[in-house]
Amino acid sequence: MDPVSVGFLASTAINTLGPYLRDFAGKASNTFMEKASDAAAGTAVKAAGQLLELVKKKFHGKEEAEKSLETFTKTPSDSDAVASVQDHLKTQLADDPGFASELSGLLTQIVNTHADLAFVNNIGNVEKLVQFGTVHGDVSF
Repeated sequence: MDPVSVGFLASTAINTLGPYLRDFAGKASNTFMEKASDAAAGTAVKAAGQLLELVKKKFHGKEEAEKSLETFTKTPSDSDAVASVQDHLKTQLADDPGFASELSGLLTQIVNTHADLAFVNNIGNVEKLVQFGTVHGDVSF
């Protein structure tokens, strides 16, 4: 696999796993999935969990890779942890076309749900902010 494709796959995997680890990992129980208001989001979260398991399996027995993934799992916003996992992913993707194909398939599955795993607000100084998810019924202030 060419270096550009390897880099793209590694980057896409990290950009998918980061929000999953911050927002959903450990909460993706059957109850959470059943209550997901958006079936596409539930499918995307499940596939992201499978993606994490695939990477864990590939890194198994590779001490440095395992440590970097453990750190990334605990602190997915840590830029050093992100870079370390991404570097290990690039190595594994370049060395194993089967792994690259499987990882690519999971990423495609996530993309095909058309669901966002991350919702980011960048807002300046705000005195009051209200954000709603799914609302059933009337809302008044």
